[in-house]
Amino acid sequence: MTSPLINVKTALVRIAIFTSLVLIPTGCHYTNPDFYEGVQLWDGGLWWADRNIGAATAEGEGDLFAWGESYTKPKFGWKTYSLAYGASDRINQYFKDSPALDPADDAATQIMGENWRIPTAEDFRQLQELCTWEYVSGEAEGYRVTGPNGNSIFIPAAGYCSGSGSRYIDRNIFGHYWTADLDTLHDYRAIEFYFNPVRSDIFPRGRDNGLHIRAVADSYAPVHAVVSQDSGFTGRGAVAQRLVSIDIAAGHKFKIDEISADITAEAGDVSAVLLTDGEKVLQRLPFEGTGTYAFGNGWKFRGHASLQICADVCEGASEGHVIKASINSITANGTPLAGLDTTPAAREILLRRTCLYAPGDYGSNYWRIPGIIQLSDGTLLTVNDRRNVTENDLPERIDVVFSYSEDGGKSWSEPGFIAKNGGIMHGYGDPALVECEDGTVFCFFTSGETFTRSTLENPQRGFISKSTDHGRTWTEPEEVTSILWGPDALNPACREYHSSFFSSGRGLRIQSGPYKGRIMVATVMTADQSGLFCNHAFYSDDCGKTWQMSDMAFGGNGMCGDEAKLAELSDGRILMSIRQYGERAYVISEDGGQTWGEPSTWPDMVVAQCNGEILRYNDTILLHTAPHSLERENVSIFVSYDDGKTWPVVKSFCPGPGQYSSIDVLQDGTIGVYLEEQTSGTELWFVNFTLDWVLSSR
Repeated sequence: MTSPLINVKTALVRIAIFTSLVLIPTGCHYTNPDFYEGVQLWDGGLWWADRNIGAATAEGEGDLFAWGESYTKPKFGWKTYSLAYGASDRINQYFKDSPALDPADDAATQIMGENWRIPTAEDFRQLQELCTWEYVSGEAEGYRVTGPNGNSIFIPAAGYCSGSGSRYIDRNIFGHYWTADLDTLHDYRAIEFYFNPVRSDIFPRGRDNGLHIRAVADSYAPVHAVVSQDSGFTGRGAVAQRLVSIDIAAGHKFKIDEISADITAEAGDVSAVLLTDGEKVLQRLPFEGTGTYAFGNGWKFRGHASLQICADVCEGASEGHVIKASINSITANGTPLAGLDTTPAAREILLRRTCLYAPGDYGSNYWRIPGIIQLSDGTLLTVNDRRNVTENDLPERIDVVFSYSEDGGKSWSEPGFIAKNGGIMHGYGDPALVECEDGTVFCFFTSGETFTRSTLENPQRGFISKSTDHGRTWTEPEEVTSILWGPDALNPACREYHSSFFSSGRGLRIQSGPYKGRIMVATVMTADQSGLFCNHAFYSDDCGKTWQMSDMAFGGNGMCGDEAKLAELSDGRILMSIRQYGERAYVISEDGGQTWGEPSTWPDMVVAQCNGEILRYNDTILLHTAPHSLERENVSIFVSYDDGKTWPVVKSFCPGPGQYSSIDVLQDGTIGVYLEEQTSGTELWFVNFTLDWVLSSR
């Protein structure tokens, strides 16, 4: 080690002054490990961290650690040391003949990441022998260590904390740093590297002492980027719609000089292109037509950055048009990054695409079971489950919530409660909506025990709540279990049943014929615990004053019913569509849903075993939503021109993972869908498009 040019007598006086005891500052914390930059002091050598663990700057002292502990603490000593039973002669881990420090107990590895470790005594010796050491005095005391290649680091004289309490010793004149090595003579000691203005050396010290750590890395990753495309759909008015995601990483700080991207869009579809860092907009550029857009402002990041190329979609954007984006180049720290995926992302524009609920919204990470209905006054109403503890079904703590839109889905109200859970076994879920001719809105939902475990003594219960102000307020839930199933059931055939739940989504009001005005919702029921279910229709002809239960619509003879939906055909018959795996099942009623014919399946609707929804769009067209896959993905809309005999047209509006969906025709004749999409958890989205878009070949 090269001795500094300093008067020895003066240095010793300063040593005497600064060895006074100083209290340890409280509130120590760890900086994000991405903060640390590696500095290589000679070619092929180790990378030394540019600062102590926990330090905000290169001159900062950072945090103190007992040897083999990866956390700081306010007091040090054998009583607080985790690797001994309260005394130096009661060590319980790592002995003088033990192998090297395990990464699980290496503070550098645990705090800064797997590339980092506490240096060995030999690493410090090499640092002494190959580098020039210059003692620096002033606001920061310590050594500037310069390597043969001209790079340098600063190591502050940060002192240490003795094992006898919570006070600093030698602060601002001595530096005390742990190595990864144990003393070879005594179990209770490990090796430190220490220095003062006139000398440096290695020395055994009690492991319970609090010392600083300057980490090293054997290798240091260069800046690299992974580009991924965010393709799919967007909607009019979408702000910061993600097109391309860029994940940039390094083992050190880096600067983004420039990101260049090609953006393709037709006139009037995009107003601006953006570079974002999560929710933060780094740069917004006005969209001036298809071309290359360069983002750059020398942004600095600490080891990692997740950036996005986004677009603001115009409110008047054309349905069916496509916005494309691809990365041209990325320059970081003055160097173009190699191996970038330049495949373009593509987002097709719909009339609207809005996320109503995502994990973390309104105090819940779990949102499921969508239902939507267009009310006669113009209100667009949605309902769904707010699952509070897990994504599991009943009997979990689940609330039924609603939102409404007064402008056709452009904006939405805050959520409100229809039924709020009272704890385990007292949750409410699986809501379904229907509107009577007088404007009263009914919400059907279920509570209590899970479907397959329901008994007379511990039943799954059915409830109804209603609104007379277009979904703004709701009555207290009214239980209707006894008329659904059990000894007092309306339909004698249901008196042996032991469970029932309403099929979630949208129910049916018959629009014409002798049963005009009848409101209906499909039910799933079971008489035993064999796993074979059946379907009935629950209906009212007097706007909910009294209720009736239909004959069995589907089930028995080895068939298993499941969630089902209802639609009125052009000639007044009622069609029930039943969830199955593979070919979806259906059955038709000639008398308004009281009795049912022979069931069948649709060979051209092969779908996942998942809830979907059927809708009569007009006299000639039926629409049906479901995952167009045997997995829960690619939620699509099917079109029939012959009252559901065939489904020759299919169009996807959710190509990725997706589950339940609910559909209705809005007042302007467009189609609104409320559905579950899976990204990082389940999100509930409202999407809106025209029938022309569905029938187009794009």
